[in-house]
Amino acid sequence: MSFKNSFTYDYEQYLIKNKKFKPITLHQYTNAVEMLFEHLKFKYKTSIVDPVNVKPSDIKGFLDEKLDKGISANTVNKYLSTLRTFFHYMWENNKVGIDPVVKIKYYKVESVGTKEFTFSTLLDISPKILKDSQYPLILKCIFILAMKGCRFSEYHFKKDDVIEYGEEVIINTKRRSIRLKGQEANIFMSFYINSQFDPGEYVFTTKRHNTGEFAPIEYDSLYLYIGYIRDDFKLPKSFKLDNIRMSYVYYNKKVNNYSVEELASDLGIEQASAAALLKESIERFESE
Repeated sequence: MSFKNSFTYDYEQYLIKNKKFKPITLHQYTNAVEMLFEHLKFKYKTSIVDPVNVKPSDIKGFLDEKLDKGISANTVNKYLSTLRTFFHYMWENNKVGIDPVVKIKYYKVESVGTKEFTFSTLLDISPKILKDSQYPLILKCIFILAMKGCRFSEYHFKKDDVIEYGEEVIINTKRRSIRLKGQEANIFMSFYINSQFDPGEYVFTTKRHNTGEFAPIEYDSLYLYIGYIRDDFKLPKSFKLDNIRMSYVYYNKKVNNYSVEELASDLGIEQASAAALLKESIERFESE
């Protein structure tokens, strides 16, 4: 992976050597740094921003902008956490004189979960989304997989992980296989065929502004598309991947009578994780 900024590259090498991060974790840490400096380049109309000149107000402005765009407080707090790690590394290695993140507080996370919308509501609007010619294929495919309970990391599958089997499409993620049929399969295959013309090995990608490389799709891009659906159908702010997944679990338990074992198999997770997820979904939907 290459970076335009030398300090970002140095930071990446530090994480590889000292933290032994896996590629996905490494990407999440360096991605937050890249997004911050792209934001500051645009803000100050410059091609270079020296970390020495970054102020607390710059970082706060970057985080506030993410919230304004509909990114969840949980996700923004993750950005803040990774920026803390980056600037602490820079300060410890005498690359900046002052750590600009140290006094920035984490954002308050709303306790409201999926209670504001149900999976049945999403099933009702699904035909409208899939038929709407104004929606791009990538948006429809993101929604299709969200309706299968997909987490963010599950969108990072490669072109070789997709198999067309008769009238079905099978997507092999690291933990499970997702089967699409009928209209969903047709829409996904149209998008998949288009993705073959993009460089890189991943199906869902984001083109980075600073390097021009096609990287696995990033949080911002994914939630931007989710946000279009939320706004068009006047869904609450809680309409996010994690909450869609929670509503999916609750629906399959209450309507399809899934057992914990069936939920675990369906989502490709351990039974203990499925039990905890089910417990949380019941508490969210059935609490007064």
